Amino acid sequence: MRRAFITLAGAFVFASTAHALPLDLSTIDQATLDSLAGANVVAPISSSFDFAPSNAPAGDGIVGSWVLAGEGELSGNYVYLYQIELFADASEDKISGMTIDWTGNPLPLFGGDVGGAFFVSDSAGSVMPFIFDDGGDTLTVIFYPFIGPGSQSYVFGVASDTAPATSIATLLDSGEVFAYPEVYHNGDRQLPVPEPQAIIQFIAGLFVAGFAVRKKLGR
Repeated sequence: MRRAFITLAGAFVFASTAHALPLDLSTIDQATLDSLAGANVVAPISSSFDFAPSNAPAGDGIVGSWVLAGEGELSGNYVYLYQIELFADASEDKISGMTIDWTGNPLPLFGGDVGGAFFVSDSAGSVMPFIFDDGGDTLTVIFYPFIGPGSQSYVFGVASDTAPATSIATLLDSGEVFAYPEVYHNGDRQLPVPEPQAIIQFIAGLFVAGFAVRKKLGR
């Protein structure tokens, strides 16, 4: 198991004025995930999404969402997993970010003292997620590099002590086009579809955070 501690310059806002702080990001393998998570507690979701212009009937891609029973240090809790795939014939050429409704803060992992996240390095995927806690209202994920046509993110996740409910996530392409797949989140509330000003803030924040990630990884 490896841990990537990444300090990002600046902060960005989505649907609120709270600063988004990076979660401790751990790199784990499937065996480690198996030691932390057991059986599905709800049926997995495979939600298609479609950016405008429509790419019907298949859509542009799929978001997978799972919730597993926590085991080991996460016993009694819930492990939330996600993976995003952009189809080879998608109408958009990139996915740059995603937000997920989230209540409170993700649980610390692997002995950490702040909220943690992870991605599974030997899962089918090739794009790293960087996950931010937006003040206890949403989780914001940026992908480095972008998810391109015919590719998918690694499986990534967080843990919570709260049982799952369904919600509508927000996916952003390389510009200002959004899609809204269904996923699991840890609560019974759902944020409204973002207003134009929130969209502008989200795009600006992704640019700032994405630049910081590239600068950090380029050292």
